[in-house]
Amino acid sequence: MRSRTFLHVSLGILALVIAYNLGARSATAQPTMQFIPQGYTVFIGGQGWAISTTGWYPLSASDLPPVALSSLAALSGSHAITQSGECWLKYNGGEWMNMGVPPGSPTPARVESFGAVKARYR
Repeated sequence: MRSRTFLHVSLGILALVIAYNLGARSATAQPTMQFIPQGYTVFIGGQGWAISTTGWYPLSASDLPPVALSSLAALSGSHAITQSGECWLKYNGGEWMNMGVPPGSPTPARVESFGAVKARYR
């Protein structure tokens, strides 16, 4: 009886070790993205400023994509990239278009507290 119990416990531990090794080997992190700003744009006190050959000029609301200024990682004329990886493009002075996240980039995750999740499902 004791030998059968020992066998079952040993097989259970062996199954856990195999499952852990397979999972640890195949689990990988999401790839990282590196943003390299192309233009010379800075944000000071909620206002965007760009530099030209004649000096600094303020950016109007139409010059900026419809996202929070603090979320922009790169902005260059008609191209913008947010910190979550979304790409925005503006064609010929028209409206800003969300081009989505590039293939192979990290999936943006919503930061939410455990209390907020519990409150949503109550």
